[in-house]
Amino acid sequence: MALIQAVGQGMPVEEFFAQVQGFEVDAALKHMQLFVTVQEDGESARTGLVQVGDEPIHVVAAQGLSPMLDEFEADWKDWVGNGQLSPDLLAQVQGFDADAALKHVRWLSSPELAGRQAGTPGDRAVADFLADEFARAGLVPASDEGTYLQNFPITYTRLLSVPVCAMLDAQGATMHTFSYPDDFRPMTQGAAGSGATEAQVVWVRDGEYTDMHLGGRIVLRQRVPDPAAEAQLAMEHGASGLIIATGWTSDHLRTQPVAGESVFTSTIPVFEMSKDAFDQLLALSGHTLTELSTSPPALLLDLRLHMAVEASTVQTTTQNVLGAIPGTDPDAGVLVLGAHYDGLGRLPGGLLYPGANRNASGVGVLLEVARLWQRNGWQPRRTILFAAWSGGELDQAGAQHYVAHPTYPLTDTLLVLELDTVGAGVGYYLDVHTERGKSPTLSYVFNNGAEQLKRRVSMEAYQDDGGHAPFHDNDVLAALLTWNDARHLRTPQDTVEEIDLPKLATTGEMVSLALYLLAR
Repeated sequence: MALIQAVGQGMPVEEFFAQVQGFEVDAALKHMQLFVTVQEDGESARTGLVQVGDEPIHVVAAQGLSPMLDEFEADWKDWVGNGQLSPDLLAQVQGFDADAALKHVRWLSSPELAGRQAGTPGDRAVADFLADEFARAGLVPASDEGTYLQNFPITYTRLLSVPVCAMLDAQGATMHTFSYPDDFRPMTQGAAGSGATEAQVVWVRDGEYTDMHLGGRIVLRQRVPDPAAEAQLAMEHGASGLIIATGWTSDHLRTQPVAGESVFTSTIPVFEMSKDAFDQLLALSGHTLTELSTSPPALLLDLRLHMAVEASTVQTTTQNVLGAIPGTDPDAGVLVLGAHYDGLGRLPGGLLYPGANRNASGVGVLLEVARLWQRNGWQPRRTILFAAWSGGELDQAGAQHYVAHPTYPLTDTLLVLELDTVGAGVGYYLDVHTERGKSPTLSYVFNNGAEQLKRRVSMEAYQDDGGHAPFHDNDVLAALLTWNDARHLRTPQDTVEEIDLPKLATTGEMVSLALYLLAR
């Protein structure tokens, strides 16, 4: 009873959730009389007022108390069962416009934006669009520059032309040209970068380069654990190129790695090769894989390859897009809802990586959550920061920059919810990845909200692949929202046709409700 009165008087929701878990209704009813005061005025007892959800319940003290217990018990159980969620609130949350979110995804993944690679014209066009949408949703500019855009520098390596991998005959004529990116993909990290070579191939069995002098040959290796370190070793021992047989299919090989920054002034071409392409090399070498696995440490093969990569280091700027709903209590802290909006762009030759699920879907949900708050006129006690990060495909560069230059102090930031790959996946449960046991409030909000909205969520162990990770590394509670085992991520097949509208709706409703409850 005291707990109900406290909530009615404005108890913070997280304190309510911390106390209500495990609360025994029967015990509350048994001791109810201890909390209902009786004030005698000489003739009759006074009526006490208890706030239950949005409705006041009048409990008559002294005379007529017992008949009211049954009514109170029913109201109390209904209130606890609904987690203080009124039908009106649930209806407002269910007004999340998944169709509008899908429309955003369709535009963001369109050829017009060329894959939204950070630092490109498509990236800036998206940032300007998001700033306009934030303004339309009533968000106030929240960058440290007094605008919606928080600019920051980025550096990465970009391919300038289609890389070449071809087998040569004894006279140097091309026998077979491997297809990019189906048969191979170049690496651009550390000693792996630009370069061109025509040379004989040498099989290095186990990566032990001691006392080897490779004399400008191309090294062939299989399934190395650290390609960047392997490239450095091969180059230091005189290799002019490196082929790594991965055992992957072409579909897997088209999954683009995170663009690296070459830190060596001298580099060699390094290709990861598909299983089918490697099998072709073996057939022409006259050896089987079994023979190679039992060979001497280094074995010259009757193969010559031409390898060529042209890449350059790009130094440019990009921007986070930041907008906020200021809270009514400046001392109540800040909640962050984030999603990275950049993608992988286009490969040389024009192959587009649309990035519909990763992560146009997260941006579409973020925008429509902001619009839902505007339509419903919700006013939070805590400030809510809506953050569209750039550089998500560059080791979360945008979120890392914000953490180093926050608009709101990290000590005032209570929670980060990150939306990533929320438009498609396997199964029926929206995964919420966070540190288990660290925030019972967060678990209660999502689990109870899912029950009331007839949605499904699963509280999972923390994962660090997302814009929430830099916050977590700075001791801010963080959670990643995603759908498990989505197909075609970081491939050309990640198109808007892959998006599952009900999954967008589930994500939008659950995030909207969680923010509403946690921001109170």
